[in-house]
Amino acid sequence: MSDQAPADAALQAKISRLIAPLSPTHRFAKGWSVGRIYAEGDFSCVEIVHDVRPAFVARIAKLGTGPSFAKTAHFEVSYDTAEISPHQQEALRALVRAILTNGF
Repeated sequence: MSDQAPADAALQAKISRLIAPLSPTHRFAKGWSVGRIYAEGDFSCVEIVHDVRPAFVARIAKLGTGPSFAKTAHFEVSYDTAEISPHQQEALRALVRAILTNGF
């Protein structure tokens, strides 16, 4: 992940609005929360963390960027691991629901 760039304030605000109410202080899907938000190439990346389970990164991109876990009206959501556990899937579905609820 050598091309990771910290999210500037504008990207941080945009992604935070996109995934609200999910945040570092909001637990969802049985204990998951949002970690770092950063840019990686064409992706906006949201680290999804848990106190016990392995963290993973949700990648949000405009439609048409490749294979995805789910698609919304404007975005594709994928993840950074070869396999995703049922617990991670539940957290990822919560992220997608937040994006859909926010009208994206």
